[in-house]
Amino acid sequence: MIPKVKSVTPLPNLKIDVTFQDGVTGVIDIGKSLKLIGVLEPLKDPEFFALVHIGKLSKSVTWPGELDLDPVMLYHRATGKSIKWILDQDDPPKPTRKRKTETSIQPAKP
Repeated sequence: MIPKVKSVTPLPNLKIDVTFQDGVTGVIDIGKSLKLIGVLEPLKDPEFFALVHIGKLSKSVTWPGELDLDPVMLYHRATGKSIKWILDQDDPPKPTRKRKTETSIQPAKP
């Protein structure tokens, strides 16, 4: 299963509050979880860090410039579950849409 992020809120001191679509929540300390060098260096700026949002395609934690974090690693940090366990889980079934069935229109009775 590749976890999908439902919501993300920036917190002080380079932390984020994350809720996944399966209901799991957690506060992740980005400053302690990652080395903020290279492409991650902009995250040190509190104003830039506050621009965190959910990526449209990745459904993960994202900042401007396509800087995003692996949702499996975030789930691991939030739950403490092993990466193998996370990946071995089945994706939840997708909801099925019921098709509208055509109904025959009966002529009005006189």
